[in-house]
Amino acid sequence: MKNILIILVLFASCKGAKPQDGQKSETENMKKQLSKSWSIISIGGESLKGYKFTKKAPELILDLEDKKLSGFGGCNMLSGTVDFSENHLNFGVISSSRMICPDIEIEQSLLKLLSNQSYAYEIGHDQLILTGASGSEIIMKGN
Repeated sequence: MKNILIILVLFASCKGAKPQDGQKSETENMKKQLSKSWSIISIGGESLKGYKFTKKAPELILDLEDKKLSGFGGCNMLSGTVDFSENHLNFGVISSSRMICPDIEIEQSLLKLLSNQSYAYEIGHDQLILTGASGSEIIMKGN
């Protein structure tokens, strides 16, 4: 009788593992959707539409497999770390090259909002919306 009970417990525990496998593949799918180049269209409620950048518009390239971020802030090249959890993107320190441009204020806002911050994310219609704990938003469009 004791052996039968042990066998039943083992079967029950194996069956419980399947939803985690499904969740894992869903997580991997989300990582793939997020891991690409994103053009920034709004920072902290300020739209960048119609803004004429000296070089090119700001963009972030997320590589969640390697936990890396790269991109362009409107003036300088950006690099840093980003980690993915089920419903948040956690950004580490983000560094940039040191050129001075007329577009530097936008880049500085972006760096301030992202560095060492965690953002809830929403993705849909090829758009990524990051919402910080303070309610600040960064809206991006997929490239």
